Amino acid sequence: MNQKYSSKNTSINKNKLPAIYNRINWNKLMEDWKMNHNSEKPIVLDYGCGRYIEHIQKFVEDLGFEYVGYDLYWRNEVDIHECKPAVVICSNVLNVIKETQIIRSIMSTLYKYNVPYYITVYEGDGKENGKITSKTSYQRNEPISNYADLVKWDTSIKKKVLTSKEYIKYIK
Repeated sequence: MNQKYSSKNTSINKNKLPAIYNRINWNKLMEDWKMNHNSEKPIVLDYGCGRYIEHIQKFVEDLGFEYVGYDLYWRNEVDIHECKPAVVICSNVLNVIKETQIIRSIMSTLYKYNVPYYITVYEGDGKENGKITSKTSYQRNEPISNYADLVKWDTSIKKKVLTSKEYIKYIK
């Protein structure tokens, strides 16, 4: 499936950690992982990681996790179907894709891992009026609850994060 508007150049964050990384209870996630897996190092799969991952990778590795970044345009050498993550993160990816069927496909892929997942989107003003943001980019401008409705699975929404588990730390 091809996107009408590429999301390739929407990856602009070179130094700032995406907010979702600060909301995950990493200690609890690691503790639960160790209870079920003796020696394997838990993997964080960052789906749609973008161009700049060094700061995210360092953060995750400093916590004792292995970082695997996948991005259709920047880091697609990883076979995401072979990856066995402990957690999946998809931050500000779905909101720059116009085609609903592509979003459904991505969400179905992420859900198949059957591990905790965290999906965040930039909601804009939430008026659901998608718009072209440059010659090649698009912004859906929708509330996160709309994404949960694209595929039917058991989810909860915690502070604008679509998540499968209760590993979210509430930050004011």
